[in-house]
Amino acid sequence: MLEHIAITNVGLLAHDFIDGDSPIVTPLDFNFEKHGYTLLVVTPPSNYRCADSDYNAVFDDFRLVSSFFGVESLADVREDEFVRAIPDLRPPFMTGQ
Repeated sequence: MLEHIAITNVGLLAHDFIDGDSPIVTPLDFNFEKHGYTLLVVTPPSNYRCADSDYNAVFDDFRLVSSFFGVESLADVREDEFVRAIPDLRPPFMTGQ
């Protein structure tokens, strides 16, 4: 869905989902051509239904990391606080290693 929004806006967007019922979508000022890039849309050979579990896992991870900080949303964590905590976040959240 996010790539569809980017295409209709012809560019990059920032999405803030702090309020799931009213996400904030902000266009970002980036000139692809100036930086030697082109926005390319590729149609995958499948549909989104097969990716539901992977897609939803991202939100599960966000919730786990939020709980580390004692908040419901990572939007409630200051960036500097998050960056400082990265070394402490890695061991409990790294899996399969």
